[in-house]
Amino acid sequence: MYVICDNCGEEFDKKAYRLKIDKHHFCCRDCYYEWRKDIKNHPRWKGGKVEMLGYIFVKSPGHPFANDCGYVKRSRLVMEHHLGRYLKPEETMHHINGIRDDDRIENLQLFKTNGKHVSYHAYLRRVERQLELVGA
Repeated sequence: MYVICDNCGEEFDKKAYRLKIDKHHFCCRDCYYEWRKDIKNHPRWKGGKVEMLGYIFVKSPGHPFANDCGYVKRSRLVMEHHLGRYLKPEETMHHINGIRDDDRIENLQLFKTNGKHVSYHAYLRRVERQLELVGA
């Protein structure tokens, strides 16, 4: 049965049973490897979003603070869009409700340094302990 190559568009003969098995059709290995060079054709491509430790990272290769693979935390991108500027490297984000993938602007709080963010968490723990003592 004749089919068209997904990469070069050339018509070629393919066994009928392979048509049901294969999603894509290639006339040769070179066409397959050429087609696979585009990251969006990789079977594990998930639209440029990945989840690590509960945070969502978005593919943003031109971003000045992207990691080695070109990803940036989505919360950082949301805050940058809201402020209309890139965040400074020392600025850090806090999720108010504690849910790391909830990147709505009303759930994000910006801290000037990571030290201030850590101090804020220590403050929250102290308040929580005090409330436990009062309620006991």
